[in-house]
Amino acid sequence: MTRDPVTQEPLYADARNIGIYGKNKDLVRVNFDDGTHIDCTPDHRFKVFKPKNQYTDETEWECEAKDLKPKQRVRAVRFESSKTTGRVVVSTKRDICRFRARLIFEAVHGRKLGQRERIHHRDRNPANDSLDNLILTNIYDHSSHHPEIADRMRRNNPAKKMTPEWQEKITRGVKGKVRTLEQRIRYRNSKLGPRNPNYRDDIEHKYHHKSRILSELEVNHKVVSVEPLPYKADVYCMEVPGVHWFYANKVLVHNCSFCANIKQTFKVQGAERTLQEINYLRHKYGYQAFTIYDDTFTVDDRRLEQMARVLSTEDVWFRCFSRANLLDDETCYWLKTMGVKAVGIGVESGSDEILKINLKGTSTRQNTEAVRNLRKHGIESKAFLIVGLPGETEETVKQTAAWVEEAQPDDIAASVFQPLPGSKIFKNPERFGVKFQYNGRPMWYRGKPGEYQPTIRTKELTTKRIASLRDWLESSYKRPELLK
Repeated sequence: MTRDPVTQEPLYADARNIGIYGKNKDLVRVNFDDGTHIDCTPDHRFKVFKPKNQYTDETEWECEAKDLKPKQRVRAVRFESSKTTGRVVVSTKRDICRFRARLIFEAVHGRKLGQRERIHHRDRNPANDSLDNLILTNIYDHSSHHPEIADRMRRNNPAKKMTPEWQEKITRGVKGKVRTLEQRIRYRNSKLGPRNPNYRDDIEHKYHHKSRILSELEVNHKVVSVEPLPYKADVYCMEVPGVHWFYANKVLVHNCSFCANIKQTFKVQGAERTLQEINYLRHKYGYQAFTIYDDTFTVDDRRLEQMARVLSTEDVWFRCFSRANLLDDETCYWLKTMGVKAVGIGVESGSDEILKINLKGTSTRQNTEAVRNLRKHGIESKAFLIVGLPGETEETVKQTAAWVEEAQPDDIAASVFQPLPGSKIFKNPERFGVKFQYNGRPMWYRGKPGEYQPTIRTKELTTKRIASLRDWLESSYKRPELLK
């Protein structure tokens, strides 16, 4: 199990390269406040966070095991039974939870279930989430699997007995009110058992859970201590393509084999400071058009909205860069409001297999939707493509061309793949099925048509063929007036 890198929702994903990560390694033991622990190498990475409050937003960063401090909180996953249905609920944050049955079904069938779709358990045991026990249905047909409930609701539906006056009274009693913790606990206790007007002593009350109110105050997986172990051992790990993290012993850890081993965290520059810089350049030098060189400008949607509201009445234009999974309809609306005229997207390839192998974390469907969302709001899209990624073949390049024809981005930029020194693929090219030469001199990945000199080759493509396919892709799909 892992989590979505953007929404942080739990999900099941494929893993690969499961095996020994290192032999005879030093180990440390990370102990948590719930009595569990993880034995790992000192450089194993965790997700540490500080929860939000009325003064600050939530912050999250990566931290190696040896640098963890007592009382720090690490990201973890919980499996609990629903208080009302008995179904297993998976939670990755206080306000993010999903039914396990839906996660399993989505992983097997490769799509997100709609809001009106439901999962029915054949044996009527809501905790049995084995795949052969799950049936996909919807809100209209689900009742046909539970005739006893439908019959009971027809005979005795409390909502139908409630008068309009009583409904209005309940609404007035709760609308606009924010109870203190003490008031919430007191109200909960006043509605337990026979004191609840909906209580019936002729049925068995199956589910007995701790109060949600009280459980919200509990801290899951606080670090208690980090202690070195007196022995060495072989360590095992795996890769989760596109996500790079997975839950081990319910704690979110890094997969150890991701391409770039970047340990630095960063803080996004605030909207106010960015607006000050823009205004300085406008008034001092008279500029009206700007390119924002953040790799992913839309990573902070709050900053984007703040800037858009201020710049919506100004005579300025922008270009920026983003990822396909961060260009939904609402984001594109704020980009348009801000004055953005064009957005560059790291599409890389039109092959889902290539995107998966290279841990891109996006799909061709997401890339197409991003282009269409931008077009809907009158914003041009520029697709950045790479030829020669691990796994590249003649066929995958043709798939990239087919994607360009289908999605119709306004512009493309095709380059050749260049591994970065220090990355996993740079250190272990044979593991990714590529070969390359590197003499220590700086390498470029962009140039003039016909002058490219790639340093890499895949199992099926030579360096010369990679260069010719790049030139073909650019000459075929880049607008002639933009070729240089």
